[in-house]
Amino acid sequence: MATILRPFRAALLALTALAATLVFAGAGAGAAQAGVYTEIKFAPGASEATLDGAVVRGDADSYLLDARGGQLLYTAIVALEDNVNFSISAPDGLVLAVEETATEIVLPYDGLYRVLVAPTRGNASYTLHVEIH
Repeated sequence: MATILRPFRAALLALTALAATLVFAGAGAGAAQAGVYTEIKFAPGASEATLDGAVVRGDADSYLLDARGGQLLYTAIVALEDNVNFSISAPDGLVLAVEETATEIVLPYDGLYRVLVAPTRGNASYTLHVEIH
């Protein structure tokens, strides 16, 4: 039975990855078209930053983080009304996280990573925390 279902499982995983890519691309369309990105910068000697922001329904905030392959990226977001999440993509557009509130990722290579923050309902005020090691 497991052998019979293997092709279906592979197809389901491929469709899930495609759907996640489309959701990620569509969610940030307004911010990406406008070319508005905020660079995440760490204070000298620091490896973490906390950013406060607000995003309106139907829009997204885009952040860029310059990082190296092999580094561990920890990202977490909170909102008073628990109505915001983020997605992360690699420099080549590879989607690494979709609609998360916290994640740890080993970065695949050097370059600018994009963190896209979007509300899940209504407007959202949020605090985004980013650590890199």
